[in-house]
Amino acid sequence: MTSQRATQPALGARAIAWLLAIAWPLVFGALWFLGQRFLDLRSVAAQPGPGHAVEQIHHVHGLAMDPQDTTVLYVATHEGLLRYREGKGLEYVGEVRSDFMGFTHHPAKAGLLFASGHPHPSDNATNPLGVIVSADGGKTWRTLGLEGQVDLHAMTIRKTDGVVLYGWNVMSEPGLYKISTSDAKATLIGAKALGQVYALAAHPTQPGTLLAGTGRGLFASEDEGLSWRA
Repeated sequence: MTSQRATQPALGARAIAWLLAIAWPLVFGALWFLGQRFLDLRSVAAQPGPGHAVEQIHHVHGLAMDPQDTTVLYVATHEGLLRYREGKGLEYVGEVRSDFMGFTHHPAKAGLLFASGHPHPSDNATNPLGVIVSADGGKTWRTLGLEGQVDLHAMTIRKTDGVVLYGWNVMSEPGLYKISTSDAKATLIGAKALGQVYALAAHPTQPGTLLAGTGRGLFASEDEGLSWRA
């Protein structure tokens, strides 16, 4: 009798310990989920408006200078488009706070921008964005095409005429794409041998000449990406 009574508390303690061990991951998971939702809601509520001064920036994905005004620099970031103007510093442009991954400016037309990436949690937009375009310097954007199909993490534009985009897609069918700036008609070039491409640049005067910054160094192509050399 005495030994049975002595063992009952020990069995109860072990049972409680097992229950805690099983329940704690579930509790932790629930708290983490609620915390993430709270952060998302805070992010939506705390979006800075157009013209809001920027003290610091994170995750810069692209830079482009206005071809008609070299004192204006556009900065594509993880949290929207910024603009630097000489004497005025950095400020947010427009209301869109998408994650701009690929980004480029038309070589001649002021304020004509192209981008790719992911929508902000508050936006009712397809993810990924495909190719989007702005004709007013980033104040407003519209979908050009390929939404839900391409996520271009590097992008450039043919500098000689501005009618072709070159973008490195990281989803679905990855690789180098040639995309029309008028209707987003796309051709997969491939170039998968490059590995991971982090940056693309088009030659200012030689159509079809591209540079690619990769994890294995810098590569050049003179035939619109069909062949590459280190």
